[in-house]
Amino acid sequence: MPDDPADPPRKFYGLKPRAFDAVNYPAHAPLSDASPTGPDPGIARAADTAPITVEALNRTAAGEQPALGVNGPVNRANEVHDMLELNRRLARQSGAFELKPLPPRRSRRKRDFWILVALANGGCVGFTGLVTRFNPAVMAFGLGAGLFLTLALTWIMWFVMDDY
Repeated sequence: MPDDPADPPRKFYGLKPRAFDAVNYPAHAPLSDASPTGPDPGIARAADTAPITVEALNRTAAGEQPALGVNGPVNRANEVHDMLELNRRLARQSGAFELKPLPPRRSRRKRDFWILVALANGGCVGFTGLVTRFNPAVMAFGLGAGLFLTLALTWIMWFVMDDY
């Protein structure tokens, strides 16, 4: 079957090469690895030039010697604090922080209940009347459905739901 034209030639798979091919070489020689070994001029030297050890850090943390400085900002009074305090006093005197009871809101529950009862009963009785040409036996089922919807709406609107 090697001469069958439907078979493609065999593929040989291998692992990827381990190194990338360098295509873009640097335009200039890399900088020398010699970096300045002196202290950073922006960092102030400690008063004590002894090397820092873990034991010294533990003693400082434990409180055997005083800490070198305080890292928090100084919170001194300035005119902004005075202005804010004056504004707060004036607002308190004018009653801005006093809460007044809200006026009672008119409930829409009773209106919505009667609208829904009229629509539900009218729909049940009207649908059964139009479909059955006001057959009294079937109209009783329509009235029963209307009564059931009225009871369900009463339960939901007056016992389950809160005033809205």
